[in-house]
Amino acid sequence: KPQFAGNGKIQELSVKLSSQYAQFSEGGGTVNEIIQETKHWLDKYPDVLKHYQAALQKREHNIYSRNLLDDLRLSLEVLMKEIFNNEKSLENQTKDLGQFLENNGISVPIRNLYSTVIGKYKDYQNNNVKHNDSSQAIEVDFLIELTTVLMRFLVQLDLQKESNKPNEKVEDWDWLK
Repeated sequence: KPQFAGNGKIQELSVKLSSQYAQFSEGGGTVNEIIQETKHWLDKYPDVLKHYQAALQKREHNIYSRNLLDDLRLSLEVLMKEIFNNEKSLENQTKDLGQFLENNGISVPIRNLYSTVIGKYKDYQNNNVKHNDSSQAIEVDFLIELTTVLMRFLVQLDLQKESNKPNEKVEDWDWLK
């Protein structure tokens, strides 16, 4: 509510309530469903989930825009560290990412697309978050959705690898198991 926008205690309480009772939060539609599924898949990666949920809660309450974007970036970075089993920063994952995608049978055009998007993601974060804090709300929403898609893809490949069925079509999977 606008009348509570400047009240930190109200905002903090709102974040706590929505995190404990997420099923009653406002929302709906495909993007929210994808976000909920992604959160479910991230149960395997608790550190990633922690940062991702923190970002989503901050967005839901229109608070901490810069920190929200830091949380998003960190969730993606930590996911790559866990999947690739290394301690590299997001900027230094290019080779490992390419190898991971290739090892999972991802076509060259999609590998190139994914790598290009990650590169632009890093550029945006460095230029508009780390050193500038000039993000607009619509850009924040876009980055939440983009980060979700980027992470989903990596998680799907990681789960596919674990299932020992690398050529199985993803749409044949029951992802909510």
